[in-house]
Amino acid sequence: YLMPSEQTAEEVRVRYFSSTTWKQAEAIHTLPSADPDKFAEVDLFGVTNPAQAAREARYLAQANRYRRRLVSFDVELEGMILSPLDAILISHDLPDWGQWAVARTWDAVGLTLTVDPPLKWTDGQTHYVRLRKRDGSPTGAIAVARGGSDAELRLPDNLPTQIDDLLADREPTHLAFGPGVAWQVLAKVMSIRPKDQHTATISAIIEDDRVHIGA
Repeated sequence: YLMPSEQTAEEVRVRYFSSTTWKQAEAIHTLPSADPDKFAEVDLFGVTNPAQAAREARYLAQANRYRRRLVSFDVELEGMILSPLDAILISHDLPDWGQWAVARTWDAVGLTLTVDPPLKWTDGQTHYVRLRKRDGSPTGAIAVARGGSDAELRLPDNLPTQIDDLLADREPTHLAFGPGVAWQVLAKVMSIRPKDQHTATISAIIEDDRVHIGA
């Protein structure tokens, strides 16, 4: 968590070249309940439209207030597929960002998927999964039901991707799982660094919908 300090800007002033006056102009966005004396100044090279300048000022100010959680983790070399500023979905049980699992066996006739590790089911709630496609992108949220054990899921018959289990000649399908909507978190990639011959370290910042209010 990046805790705000006495120097954290609560107002953003952006300078741009106005296409109307052909002079340098300024757009200002002050956050609600903010101290206008704590401001940051930014030069927007190439921006000439006042409406765009105002949007950028609002976006920068809201990002500075609401994007305050950082995360880093190691993955295998498929992490090198990513680029900075890509959006990714993260599931992890420790910060309560849903659950993750890997396909073990897939019964395409009975539409039953057995996963590892077993999942935790919550009574009275609808559970969803997102499956990782072969190109690394996620499917949409898919409603599932519990099978004969905590490790079994019953899936619908209109799956948007093929499922690979441990018998396939490729890496088995990964999935994110949980009840309701709070079962994974959206993050923006900030950097990708090779760690060794087999792994890479991803650094990201947790996204917040409030950054885009008024966009």
